[in-house]
Amino acid sequence: MAVAVKGTGQKAREVSEIKRDLIMKGKGDTLNLSLRKDLLKRTIEVITSVNEVAYRRFQSDLNNKVTKVLSGLIPAELRRSYKLHPGAFTPHPGFMYTTTAMAGARTIWVVPDLPVYLPQFTEMDAIREKRPAETEAIDRFVDSLITRKEKLESEQAKLATAFASCRTQLALLNLNPAYWRVYAQLLEEEERAKRAIAYQNKEKAAAKAKLAKRKAATLAAVRKKIAEDEKSRAFGGSE
Repeated sequence: MAVAVKGTGQKAREVSEIKRDLIMKGKGDTLNLSLRKDLLKRTIEVITSVNEVAYRRFQSDLNNKVTKVLSGLIPAELRRSYKLHPGAFTPHPGFMYTTTAMAGARTIWVVPDLPVYLPQFTEMDAIREKRPAETEAIDRFVDSLITRKEKLESEQAKLATAFASCRTQLALLNLNPAYWRVYAQLLEEEERAKRAIAYQNKEKAAAKAKLAKRKAATLAAVRKKIAEDEKSRAFGGSE
């Protein structure tokens, strides 16, 4: 989610509009409520979701690139068998990919979609020796991925630091109306889910009570019939 940077005047107007709207809806007191840490964490996740998704996509692409390079070092029959029956093989646990010194010697964990074949911790040597032409392209990709990861972590850290000084919804609103909207939406979704669960439980309890009542009525009718039959037999016998 992208959050636009607003000027002081525009931000003040937006804060006032939100306060006025809440008051008109009878929810003005909600701004005095304390912020929940779990919801603040989810708020950060939502705000940074665009970069998070992009990072995960880049990470998946890197794993695919490494898989393609290492595939050429594994017997074709083994690769075919793994694709047909992956559960019969031990999947590769992953290894630390290290770029060359010229590329900054940066490291990142990669997990190729392959079975275990090469001895663990020999993957980098095998790639450098057997597939040197591909390493430069992968090194550049790793550098871009790590840079994106650092940007994502920096963004999350800045938000966490900013939120640490907020104690109430009002403080969060004054910090950034867009952040408050995300928090308020998450809170509303949670409360809506709780209401739905409560309604379902109420419906289940009502259905259970109705069934119990029906069973009790049926049992009472059976007992009444038995009593009437006993009385009829006793009366007939006295004659």
